[in-house]
Amino acid sequence: MKQLTDSFSTWFVQRQLSPDNAEKLASIFGTYVAQKNTHMTENGVVANKGSTREVYEYVCHPNNIKAIGIGKAILLTMNPTDVHLINIRLAGQVKLVEEKKSYKKEAVNHQTLGGES
Repeated sequence: MKQLTDSFSTWFVQRQLSPDNAEKLASIFGTYVAQKNTHMTENGVVANKGSTREVYEYVCHPNNIKAIGIGKAILLTMNPTDVHLINIRLAGQVKLVEEKKSYKKEAVNHQTLGGES
């Protein structure tokens, strides 16, 4: 199965009701490096203290895969990695509904992260 999934460079994914399927697809799509900021609070007020750390985020989160609407699909292309939400309800009139970020060289395989996002 891995050889098969590794050979695809374009994916059209419609809504997945199974959490396992959504997780597997998100893992196949990979992750990218992002910055996560934390802020310290004092007595409920945000102080001028905090930290920034490097985290890995899904290119396409499993929750997004499970929430795809009727007549829509996620279009994922590799090299470079681009993710788009497209409207496929009207055949022959596919149009871009929403464009997500383009992920360049920082995209990494999610399987190396031990399942965390």
